[in-house]
Amino acid sequence: MENKKPPLGILPRKIHDSMRLEGLKAAIIRYVNASCEIDPEWVKEYNELIKKVGD
Repeated sequence: MENKKPPLGILPRKIHDSMRLEGLKAAIIRYVNASCEIDPEWVKEYNELIKKVGD
């Protein structure tokens, strides 16, 4: 009998949200350093995630 492993699942939400938070933070810093306008949706999502997962 074959010992078959289950298929790969998805990242837990907390890890996904932490990674997304770090990505948003990095993107915002790049835009600030380039003196570009920051998409308000990025700021909104960043603020939501920072409340959810912390820093």
